[in-house]
Amino acid sequence: MINYIKNDVNQSKIWTNNVGLSRSLIAFALLMTVLFNDNSYLFDKEIINKLNFDVINLYTYLEPSAVKIITILTLLMVISGYYPRFTAVLHWLVTYSFSTTSVVVDGGDQIASIMTFLLIPILLTDPRKNHWLKYQENISFSRKIVPYFFFLLIQLQASFIYFHAAVGKFKVLEWLNGTAVYYWLNNNLFGVNDLFLPYVNLFLANPFILVTITWGVLVLELLLSSMLFISNLRFKLVFMIFGIIFHFLILLAHGLVSFFLIMSATLILYIPAKYFDYDKFKTIIRSQLSTDY
Repeated sequence: MINYIKNDVNQSKIWTNNVGLSRSLIAFALLMTVLFNDNSYLFDKEIINKLNFDVINLYTYLEPSAVKIITILTLLMVISGYYPRFTAVLHWLVTYSFSTTSVVVDGGDQIASIMTFLLIPILLTDPRKNHWLKYQENISFSRKIVPYFFFLLIQLQASFIYFHAAVGKFKVLEWLNGTAVYYWLNNNLFGVNDLFLPYVNLFLANPFILVTITWGVLVLELLLSSMLFISNLRFKLVFMIFGIIFHFLILLAHGLVSFFLIMSATLILYIPAKYFDYDKFKTIIRSQLSTDY
């Protein structure tokens, strides 16, 4: 068992540029939110006044306008990719502060806070000057063991998110009888834009289509959860693409741009996982294209 773990750690590629892509997407999601929304819309003074015991929240010590400047500068630095060892903690700090203080957060902001926290030990040990650089070879076992463990935690967290999302829906009658998608798309607050709603409802008027889409969501979420136990890289890449398409459709239906970016980043960390290799990815894509054409 010890030898298996040691070999697994030695073979794993911890600091790949898919880590950089993921944290940049998470940073970009929050950057758009704070750039294009006024503080009066994002925050409630009563909530900020109750942060006395939240000692790690930036809004405990600074005014929202000051924290906004710090957040923007931090997120731009993260997206640039330079010195991930120095930006890792601050990235989590601004993400956590926003997710626990703003009145317009959704589940994506909470997931972003968790993922940026779990990335800290991985990034603190990152030997690269920029997270967009290719993976460095010949890293010692002792240096890889801690980030390897936290990569496993990220995978477990991502798997649980999709498992909980699917299983939690089984308690709701509308998901069981296949009509939940209709009600969500027609919701006055979160539903499809009124301009497109008549066409969507025309499509959903077919019971077979409606039930297939509704139950398809449950099946896909369960399959995404199960990818934790699949080692085949091709399967992982296929389901990563399906997952991203799924969240893009949610974006089109409900307008949740930041949620789409954060969940795409989570899938990039979760599905390709610690063995993701861009050279192998290119080989798979090229072989697939040559097979198809």
